[in-house]
Order: sequence, then structure tokens, then C-alpha cells
Amino acid sequence: MQEAKSVAEQIGARHLIVQTEEMDDENYAQNPVNRCYFCKFELYAKLIEIARQENIPYIANGTNMDDLGDYRPGLQAAAEFKVVSPLKEAGLTKQDIRDLAKQFGLQIWDKPATPCLSSRIPYGSAVTPEKLAMIEAAENFLKEFAIKELRVRHFGETARIEVHEKHFQLLKNKLFRFGNIV
Repeated sequence: MQEAKSVAEQIGARHLIVQTEEMDDENYAQNPVNRCYFCKFELYAKLIEIARQENIPYIANGTNMDDLGDYRPGLQAAAEFKVVSPLKEAGLTKQDIRDLAKQFGLQIWDKPATPCLSSRIPYGSAVTPEKLAMIEAAENFLKEFAIKELRVRHFGETARIEVHEKHFQLLKNKLFRFGNIV
């Protein structure tokens, strides 16, 4: 959230925080394979109300060309709310966007992808605030080792840490002292 606020300040955009209630939707919380649809439906429903109040004609998302090859159920919700995808419409890939962001001097030009924390929980296993807090805390702890891109996957009593191969030995050495590291 701090990065979003900082970027908004850098480019002179107004920054709003929108409270959503996707956790109250059993369709989302049960974590089916189309969980993202329910999350994005909730988000776009809130954004459409703000857009109407503020007389904003369009809601835009960050979908780009690289996203089209993945399973993205949230795109169905975007279509239902007529959300526009200007990056996709311009034919831009993630690398194109990073290059442009660097060219414009945006401080987050090399920010790694940060998928939703719920994506770290296996489909069919309930999404709960407690699980999400555990994942977030674990990832924040691991980022203290100067590893930018990582994922902590939640499997009940077990967590799987995913890092790039070049960081594996560093992480293994740092975490070995905690035990139960495979």
C-alpha cells in the first residue's frame, strides 16, 4: 500500500483506499479455482460506485499481453463491468511496461510481480485472514534477506518457500538455524 501511495504522489494522482469485503463472500472464501472472479467482482462493484459518484467514465486495470496466456478468471468480472485494459489494448508486455516505467523515472520500474496472497493457498483450502496474515508475515520476514521475488505457499502445518535458484543457497543458510528446513 505504501508503494501505491508513493507512486501516486510521484505522478500527481489522487490515491484512494477502497475497502472490499470479498472475505465475506463464501464463494471467495471457499477458494474455488475461479476465486479471482469473486474478488474482482467485489472490487469492480465498489469501483463502479466510486466512478459514478466522481463522474469518472472508465475503470481501467493493468491487464497486459502477458496476462492473456494465463488462467485469469478475474477478467470475466472485468468484462462484466466493462473495465478497460489500456496496456493490453496498446499491445504492451510486462517487460515493455517495466521499460517505459524506467524511462519515465518511476521508482517501481523493476518491481517484481506480486500476485494476491490468496494465490498462495491451494484451491479448495479455505482462505482465511489468519492464513493470509501468516503468509504475509513469512514473506516480509524473508524479504529482509534482500530477496525481492519470492512466494510462501501455505499447506496447513507446512509452508513451501519459492525463490529463484540464485537465492536458494543464501536462504537455506539463513534459515537452517530455524530447523525443519528441507
